Amino acid sequence: MVKEGKLGAIGLSEASVAEIGRAHALHPVASVQSELSHVAVIPGTKTRRYLEDNVEAGSLTLPPEALAELAALPEPVGAR
Repeated sequence: MVKEGKLGAIGLSEASVAEIGRAHALHPVASVQSELSHVAVIPGTKTRRYLEDNVEAGSLTLPPEALAELAALPEPVGAR
């Protein structure tokens, strides 16, 4: 599908950091999902360095004050 131009990037689910690295070596990885997590699609992540930065960001823990501030934001309006 890649050679036919039908696949621009791939997404992975329940993948280890090593598996993500191996997959990215073959073709750009656009998103990674793991159980009970929110998925962040990262378009344009084409280099291993940026991919590793993005994977590392998944382990970020926000302090309770930041979570409370986010929870207090109004609901989005309109189509998404």
